[in-house]
Amino acid sequence: MGEYYWTVYGSHGEIEIDRDGSVILCKPQFDELGVESEYNEIGRIDLTEEQQAMPKGFVFDILDVGYWTWGGEYEPPDQGWHDFKAREAAAGHPLGDTWKTLVVKPR
Repeated sequence: MGEYYWTVYGSHGEIEIDRDGSVILCKPQFDELGVESEYNEIGRIDLTEEQQAMPKGFVFDILDVGYWTWGGEYEPPDQGWHDFKAREAAAGHPLGDTWKTLVVKPR
């Protein structure tokens, strides 16, 4: 396991990963019934070459990345989210390029 490099954030918690996308620390949130999120099942994040060029501390949205579970199943990036952002960008709205917005988590 490497040292912290990036964070993947979503509505069910956050995941700290190393430069290779391996999970270092998972901080899941619990729902109103106390049920833990499925983020604990994520073992490795799949980052594109463009995403890998982001600086240390960058925060990715979970919908923008693919990932492998500890059981070896692959979940691709959310295509609906990508389509929505593409439509927003085409319409001139800033949401289309939000994943490129430099968000750096202090360390």
